[in-house]
Amino acid sequence: MPEPEAGVAGGGGGGGGGPGPAALALARLSEWADAHLGLLRGLIAGTAVAGALLLARSLRLTTKFTSPLEIPVEFVEKNVKLRGKLHHITEKGLEVEHIPITVPFISAIQKKWQPEGLLLIRLAGVELAPGGTAWLQQQLLPKQPLWFQILGRDSSALDCLVLVHKGEAGAEEQQAMK
Repeated sequence: MPEPEAGVAGGGGGGGGGPGPAALALARLSEWADAHLGLLRGLIAGTAVAGALLLARSLRLTTKFTSPLEIPVEFVEKNVKLRGKLHHITEKGLEVEHIPITVPFISAIQKKWQPEGLLLIRLAGVELAPGGTAWLQQQLLPKQPLWFQILGRDSSALDCLVLVHKGEAGAEEQQAMK
């Protein structure tokens, strides 16, 4: 049976006494981590939150868009649905304030720096006649929340499908139609 090499069996490396410098450093680090467990948990949680916010920011999910050209090309290509609030109905289309995804605490801070402005939304495949504009003004309320699915854009407007939740009035109309 071969004999073990010198220094391997002792576990310490130096031929004699106690643990080596690497083992001492590891022991000290372990003791420090045990003593400061709350701090370490907070740092890990903070890093995770910062990473999630950076990811959301890079995806532009929390950005308020005020111009069609601010909207990433990927949003147009993937026909992303965005949320908004109706402000005006004109012969050109709907003037809508984009409402970005909100993240608690961060959104309150971001609102201070968010630009003001409205997106012009054209109803995809629809040319608004004066009667159509009047009909839309009867059907849609100012400040009404809506969703718009982006199908295309140019420098001044978005071509979209517009989705509106009619609420209780819509349910009553559906029942009356049956």
